[in-house]
Amino acid sequence: MRPLVIRADISSIHIDVIAYGVGCFLAPGYLAASLKKRYGKNFHQYLRGKFNTSKPKRLSNNDKKINNEQIKKMGGLPQGFTHYIPATELCESLPAPHMILAVVGGEYHGHINAHSIRDLVENIGETLAANCKPNTTTRIAFPAFGLGKGRSQRIEVMTAQLQAMYELGEKYPHIHPIFISYSDIVYRMALTIYDSLPQNTRAFVTKYKMNNYVKELQYELQNERLVLFIGAGVSQSSGLPNWQSLVAQLATAAQINEQAQNVDEMLDLAAQCREKLGKYFTRELKRTLEKNNPTPSITHYLLATFPVGTIVTTNFDTLLEQSLLRIKKAAFTIHSAFDVAWAPMKDQVNILKIHGDIDTPHEITLSKEDYDHYFQRRPALSALLKGLFLNRTFLFVGYSLRDPNLNIILQEVGNLLKKAQRPIYMIVFEATEEEIISYKQQGVVVICVAGTSIEEKSTSLWQLLNCLQSNAFQAHNTWLAQDADELGLETAWQENINDLRSTLGNFIAKLENEEQLSDAVVDFLFPWLTLAMNNGLNIPSTLWEKIAHHYRQRDLQIEATKLNALVAEIAAFRSSDGKRQNRHEARIWEMRKNWHK
Repeated sequence: MRPLVIRADISSIHIDVIAYGVGCFLAPGYLAASLKKRYGKNFHQYLRGKFNTSKPKRLSNNDKKINNEQIKKMGGLPQGFTHYIPATELCESLPAPHMILAVVGGEYHGHINAHSIRDLVENIGETLAANCKPNTTTRIAFPAFGLGKGRSQRIEVMTAQLQAMYELGEKYPHIHPIFISYSDIVYRMALTIYDSLPQNTRAFVTKYKMNNYVKELQYELQNERLVLFIGAGVSQSSGLPNWQSLVAQLATAAQINEQAQNVDEMLDLAAQCREKLGKYFTRELKRTLEKNNPTPSITHYLLATFPVGTIVTTNFDTLLEQSLLRIKKAAFTIHSAFDVAWAPMKDQVNILKIHGDIDTPHEITLSKEDYDHYFQRRPALSALLKGLFLNRTFLFVGYSLRDPNLNIILQEVGNLLKKAQRPIYMIVFEATEEEIISYKQQGVVVICVAGTSIEEKSTSLWQLLNCLQSNAFQAHNTWLAQDADELGLETAWQENINDLRSTLGNFIAKLENEEQLSDAVVDFLFPWLTLAMNNGLNIPSTLWEKIAHHYRQRDLQIEATKLNALVAEIAAFRSSDGKRQNRHEARIWEMRKNWHK
């Protein structure tokens, strides 16, 4: 199964196995810290009982398999060592993932290279094949390796990791490798690298790229005209009910023994539930949505990382907001007219909860009366929504063609779609040819993902979302060409990451040979050094010393380490649309200007 690349919090995502790979003999310590974050328990005592790492020693590559007694005698773990820890040994309650501890490097401080990464992934595949149940798909999460002391080679390491993950999925069809990064920078790098791998590794997107509808979606996304419209199907993978199931559970709680057969009956049943439960309605709704302690799914994280400014949803849960919060992406939730007035125009994602949510029970739209008078009772939200339908392109995710919510919405905005003369795109799991033709006549383009099972269709959906994001992120790198032109550098590297690294390497070498840096070079230096560091190039210490000397001549005692931290901060706060002038970065650049004065 082909790998997936996502940006997420690995400590909370739904996964079967997490592979922790480290390049030094302190591996158990790193693993224990990660486990403690995930489960809130102290696992150091457990790991200390299994391994003794008090006196690490360098061992040869041949020492692949070794028992615990030998480890204790040697005082450390050998390179290539892989240990499988079942969930039952670590966690009292399920579901809980298994952990794989793997030592990947040869040096004590964790210098890792492409060769050791390939060995690591191969060892993990063998370990999983021997321990996991046959004929069941096992999702294994790989964090980005090589970002510690091996950072100077991280492009090579990440490329080898993604290539090895692809080969792992091909060798073991029941294993689904997932590359997970918490950092936006590493996530974009991984998408770019994966898309630049040999043709056979990119086969999964070919059928989508041949689809004109998907090309149009990519164009709208690149030009910042796409709006996501998210339905209950996205949250079902987190264990939440769809709309029909939610109403049925509320009816059970209200002791109503009726079953709805169509949309109108379902809306009437929802109204009865609210009336009979009375003041306990909100409590029962929250209990139904939170009883399984749901956390964001892979789909939530993929949608949260989309470079869009607005997301509309009919969901009552807050899983989308949680996923944005976990990856530290700013969001603003709009429930009412008051929120519309204070909604930021940029730098944040506006989440339009058109049916309310569990935090605003008085705004919840559930009954037929609520739907019939929705646009009249909420003129501000109505105007905002209609304006979006007139001026933006919508992508619906998480709805079925038989979803009552969807049909009601399409009835309300049908005339707007005719005026706007722009289609709505909808990704679904099931659709007949007749339904596709019927919806197309209403201005809705249906994209049905491939697969024979729900699991296969979910994977196809994830790959499609990956494909859309990859193309959008590549388009947003064009701002770099402006600096390149002013510095007299070539811009051909934009199409090829290796050319990019070569150009940046030559630029840094040229600066290093300069006796003194000019003010003009310093003015453009920081974004280029940021770009170089983001792409795995090592900045020579001599260059940092020259920069520090340049500022010291202006009576500004700024050490190279502080400049390094400044560049890292610029990289960390780079906005999702690739523009430098966002509110976070503006503060940093203002600091730098003040240093010039």
